[in-house]
Amino acid sequence: MRLAFLMVFINLFCLIPKSEAQSKNTSFTTEFGEQVLEHTIELPVSIEEAWKYITDKDYLTRWAAPFVSIDLRIGGTWESSYNPKSDVGNDGNIVMEILTYRPTSLCSMIVTKTTKGFKHPHIVKQVAINYELKKRKNKKTLLRLSMVGWKKGKEWDEVYQFFSWGNEYSLNKLYVAITEGPVNWAESELVTKQ
Repeated sequence: MRLAFLMVFINLFCLIPKSEAQSKNTSFTTEFGEQVLEHTIELPVSIEEAWKYITDKDYLTRWAAPFVSIDLRIGGTWESSYNPKSDVGNDGNIVMEILTYRPTSLCSMIVTKTTKGFKHPHIVKQVAINYELKKRKNKKTLLRLSMVGWKKGKEWDEVYQFFSWGNEYSLNKLYVAITEGPVNWAESELVTKQ
């Protein structure tokens, strides 16, 4: 099992050329001792287009997952799957509830349903996920992806480490989708055949 995981990790990591790895780990601990998992990346698109990449299903499927459904409103959902034949409500989908948003600047959500087999789903359901956008010069946009609400403990550390790697990987996939074109999901190691 560990060998299979290692092989998938190596294959996934190799999909992003080193020259394209643009995200930075900017995680920190607050003055109250709470960890904030945070990654930033400068995207070579306007803030309006960057907003589409995190809130529009046609843009999200270019980098996040082959199936995405989003209902952008407070209480709405962001639902995704690595199964391209999935549909809203399917058992294997990841579902997040949108807590708040501000067009072209912020989208906050919390996981309400994980995929089957996700280790420690009760932990990730307690952590808020924030996508924040800031306009930069020359039609570029800074994207800050943060996760807040972390507690201490072995299981918490395991989930934190999973998302530390996963968020960096996802932001780099986003960058490559913008600069080189959408992910070819037919060739992706992430796609499930359910």
